Amino acid sequence: MAATLSKKIFDYLKNLNENNNREWFNDNKNLFSEAQNEFEIFVEELISQVGKYDEKVAKLNAKKSLLRIYRDIHFSKDKTPYKTYFGASLGMGKSNEKSGHYLQIEPGKSFIASGIYLPEVSVLKEIRKEISVFKDEFLKAVNDKDFKKYYGELDREHELKKNPSRF
Repeated sequence: MAATLSKKIFDYLKNLNENNNREWFNDNKNLFSEAQNEFEIFVEELISQVGKYDEKVAKLNAKKSLLRIYRDIHFSKDKTPYKTYFGASLGMGKSNEKSGHYLQIEPGKSFIASGIYLPEVSVLKEIRKEISVFKDEFLKAVNDKDFKKYYGELDREHELKKNPSRF
């Protein structure tokens, strides 16, 4: 991957986190534009690379994949107006797509995720059925040392507390 994220983008996000108000944001709009442009170039390269094995992603527009920096504060107790990260949704939420990839860049908290988001009940049942039918292969894959090296352990926070009803 040729495109990289510089320290400047993380410095900007750190400063935004420390000064999350309209006055600071407006006074530093040029820094925001530079950081967002750098992130967009990175997302373009990511789309190019992921698009080699996911044709749905290959068709995406980087600019349209970027998440807005503005937070929805209408019903939130936290009234800070800006997100303290840059995010991009590659396929998720576009044209009723539920599967895809998500990238979030934030000092000390960056991550990338792939999968399906809020699937319909029928789709969720099919996913669970496939995992059940191919349980050994699934466990072998997620317990593989290379999988754990790159992705870590499975998120146990959202693990089911009881088995779902049969399919």
